[in-house]
Amino acid sequence: MPIVPGWIGRWDRAVLENPEGGSSTSMARSALQDGVSATTEVAAIREVNMRARTKGRSTLVPAKIGRFTKYSDEWAEAFCREISQGHSVAEICERRDQPSQQSVYTWLRGNEDFLERYARARGAGRQILSGDH
Repeated sequence: MPIVPGWIGRWDRAVLENPEGGSSTSMARSALQDGVSATTEVAAIREVNMRARTKGRSTLVPAKIGRFTKYSDEWAEAFCREISQGHSVAEICERRDQPSQQSVYTWLRGNEDFLERYARARGAGRQILSGDH
């Protein structure tokens, strides 16, 4: 790793020589002996301290968090089946494995096929709820 000339080079050299041990304050001060301003010294001390506390990159794949937001025909079929059994959009969307109500209504506005399937399923659901099978 090349060392940049000037005070930052001396500071980097101090950090590279002793990356995990010693006092970070004394390392930064010794690297800044050329009469650099106190503000620069404080910035160098903070940088050394942050390097010591910062974790390395994780090699683990992050867990999927939140609800899915992609429309699929398979999902629409299962959703309409639930609607035809008398469940409401709110009931279905309360589940963690389902999208938000906002996503469902956005998909209904933007997809005529889904809107038609939903309307048929809603009609069947009303019949089940009213007892007119």
